[in-house]
Amino acid sequence: MAHITGGGITDNLPRMIPQGCQAVIWNGSWPIPPIFPFLQKAGNITEREMLRTFNNGIGLILAVPYPEAGKVLNHLQTMGEKAFQIGEIIQAPRNKGKIRYL
Repeated sequence: MAHITGGGITDNLPRMIPQGCQAVIWNGSWPIPPIFPFLQKAGNITEREMLRTFNNGIGLILAVPYPEAGKVLNHLQTMGEKAFQIGEIIQAPRNKGKIRYL
């Protein structure tokens, strides 16, 4: 589990990724609240910097085994939480970063 605070997804998510693995985040897999595009445009901020600085609407990331993902999403949504599958954890060579955006 990673709480996405200052440092955005880019700086917070890698803390929970095991050695030899990489988080692949699927761009467009969750709705971004309107305040973030506004801030990006007003501040002339790059997409990369937005993901490093802001949570862009994702406050908490859970990594769960793939076969359980649907159950976890359903449970969270039943509780009234907005929940989305935003990516996956894959094995990665040592020279790859801990996070990749697609």
